[in-house]
Amino acid sequence: MATRSVSPARRVATTLALAAATGLLLTSCAQGTPSAAPTTPTAEPTEAAPATESAAPEETATAEPTEAAPESQAIDIPCSELISNQQMYDYNANVSLLDTVTLSGTSNVSTIQELGGLTCQWVNATSEETIDVGVAKLDDASIENLKNIAITRSSSVPTYREGGAEEGYFSTAGKEAQVFVGDYWIALHSELFLEPGDPQPLVADVIASLNG
Repeated sequence: MATRSVSPARRVATTLALAAATGLLLTSCAQGTPSAAPTTPTAEPTEAAPATESAAPEETATAEPTEAAPESQAIDIPCSELISNQQMYDYNANVSLLDTVTLSGTSNVSTIQELGGLTCQWVNATSEETIDVGVAKLDDASIENLKNIAITRSSSVPTYREGGAEEGYFSTAGKEAQVFVGDYWIALHSELFLEPGDPQPLVADVIASLNG
């Protein structure tokens, strides 16, 4: 039986047809496959943080001006004349004047010393307890203020007026007398002063010396 041969021209045509069909198929597949969408998410816009209020500047408190302490005018009387040796001997023969004044505590005599007033001190030779005396010469406003303080912290002693005091006070707790004569503030302090009458003779002596 004879074999049927295919002509070369027909073989070429068949080959070209198959190639064209294959090309069309590949093109169709390429167009039908969608490209992958980008997977990177778009960042959400962030809200801006609210602006913080700036702290209000703190006001610096201004210190209130303090009143200056009054200063005593000079008192040119030596302690030996403020209360003479004889006067002190008559009061207590066992007491003598000290050359140096050494005050302790918070008595009015100590305050007078701080104001620059005259301060004097006598000591009992037996008990070593002292008698402290102070005199300050101040302005009218300061004297009035001291009187107001005295009347609230001490008891009024009318008998001090017999010695020339305009006003007189005594503190049993503080063992201290204070009197006012014109622009003078006078204070006497001692552990020996147990009642208002104890310093009364000395009060009169001091006032007499100041009045000259």
